[in-house]
Amino acid sequence: MNIFELLFGKRKEVQVSESRNHVTPKVESAKPESKKKVEGKEVKFPDVPKPNTEIYPVIELIDDSFSAVACQVNMYVNMKRNDAAVQSMNQLFQVCYGANGHSLLNISLDNCQPIGLAFTNIAILLDFNDRDMNSVAAENAFYCLSRSFIAKDNTFVTPAMFTLLLDYSDLLKDKLISTHCSWHQKKLGMPIGMMLGGNPFNSPNLADFRQEAIDMRVCIMSYLVQFFYDVDEKKYLVPTDMPYWIPAESKIQNYLKLSRDSKMPLESQIKFGEEYFYLMFTECEDTLNKCR
Repeated sequence: MNIFELLFGKRKEVQVSESRNHVTPKVESAKPESKKKVEGKEVKFPDVPKPNTEIYPVIELIDDSFSAVACQVNMYVNMKRNDAAVQSMNQLFQVCYGANGHSLLNISLDNCQPIGLAFTNIAILLDFNDRDMNSVAAENAFYCLSRSFIAKDNTFVTPAMFTLLLDYSDLLKDKLISTHCSWHQKKLGMPIGMMLGGNPFNSPNLADFRQEAIDMRVCIMSYLVQFFYDVDEKKYLVPTDMPYWIPAESKIQNYLKLSRDSKMPLESQIKFGEEYFYLMFTECEDTLNKCR
């Protein structure tokens, strides 16, 4: 019995038809309505409180300098000027690395998108010969992009987060595990280590728990995909000619298979996905705050 079965009882198998295995709510505004049609039924979702995205003050010097370098990164990547792109990527990464990581908390909401996309480019494209460094870049990207989405309902950043979760989940593994721990601690009211009897990040006997945490990324993707792609109509809801790491149709199909294989009803995936998404933002923010 896994931890979800412990909390909620054993899940029922969900029969999914071949022709309409997903019904995704149509997004006519930045945030979907609390009532959605899922798998042919109207489902009411309780509101999940958004985390506060404006705890830390904006420091203009940091904001302007980070934004300038990030825009260079994005421009050079889009122009395929590889040498210049690598130079700008290293420059942006270094100013936010290690003890300087907390500086990312002091950027403005307006600059979260370009800085987040720049860190996405770093995470995916830059070869550090050390995946831990790419992981730092991916977490920085997720923090900036999720902050922009939460605060401004900016749906243009959702494809990049979806792509990181789908194809580069190894880079966000630690944050997925810490988010999984936080979620269970909130529900159980006790430290997760006490209940599990070990360190969830590395104890050999908790390998299943770690895999369960990584698998929860599918729920986050189910929450995010509705903002940029209509699965029923097979239609993108954001411009596809912009360099936003928009997944190809084949990648959407890869996600849909993962979603079906999870055996969790789509409405549950979306519900858990929203909760986990907010918690993962908070986990990223807490990590940056500790970099002092």
